[in-house]
Amino acid sequence: MKRKAAWWITATKGVIIAFVSFILYNVFLYFYPLKKEIIYDNKERAEEFVYSKQRYSVIFVGSGLIGDFSPASVRRSNYFNLFFPYSGSCTGVKVIALSNKIPDTLFVETNYLYKGFDQQLLEDVFRPGLYQARFALPALQEKHQVFSFLKEQIKPSKIRQLKLARYPEPQYSQELTHFKEEYQVLPDSLRLRQDLDSLQYYLNYLSSKNCKIFFFEMPVDRQLSNYPKMKSEKYALQQVFDKKIKWVAPDTLGRYATIDGVHLLEKSVYQYLAYFNQNIHRLASNSK
Repeated sequence: MKRKAAWWITATKGVIIAFVSFILYNVFLYFYPLKKEIIYDNKERAEEFVYSKQRYSVIFVGSGLIGDFSPASVRRSNYFNLFFPYSGSCTGVKVIALSNKIPDTLFVETNYLYKGFDQQLLEDVFRPGLYQARFALPALQEKHQVFSFLKEQIKPSKIRQLKLARYPEPQYSQELTHFKEEYQVLPDSLRLRQDLDSLQYYLNYLSSKNCKIFFFEMPVDRQLSNYPKMKSEKYALQQVFDKKIKWVAPDTLGRYATIDGVHLLEKSVYQYLAYFNQNIHRLASNSK
């Protein structure tokens, strides 16, 4: 009996210490939230936006194609880049709508709208109960997990090197061939239309809250520009949104270098954003 009593006391003390430590850690994070230079995980990026105390006047949504947009390159300080690799703008728009953190201006990348909504990510972030709990208990947020810290320490130098030069041959040609095969396949027309209708619903909501919305298309390797998937998506997009949303016209004259056929090199990111900013100013002036 004495051994059981001693074990019970020890276990109880351990639970109390763990509970108190957890509460103190949350109090610390509440007043001193962690700031990370690079976020690698889509859920972590969504949570960073949702649980940030800051209100962003400008937000970009898109796929990994806009992952290198930075405050310096887009010439905006109070902005958030809500990009989701392997997903795209549909997910970002819904995250904004569900969180009700509505910007003054929203820029929507159109390249991968056919990928629709990442339902698993949206369920994970906005799961009833846990969604609300993360506001009071920030330790539950993804960026405060140990594995998240390890990724930030390991990856930065490698990522930086990839931005500066395209893949050497034959790797570049192999990557381009892969994307050619992907872009050759038409998206499911019914699902695409359903996703675009849902996207329109959320954009209409944001617009009703005085959010200005602009569509733009990221440049890719010229060989991919007229492939069936891109042409099909553009046609469907125009059927749903034509004349309802302002568009930044694609840069058909510029020559852009990519890492792998679709992701721009760092110098080309700045080149495109110079074109982008010039056209945004023109569109804004015409709307006055």
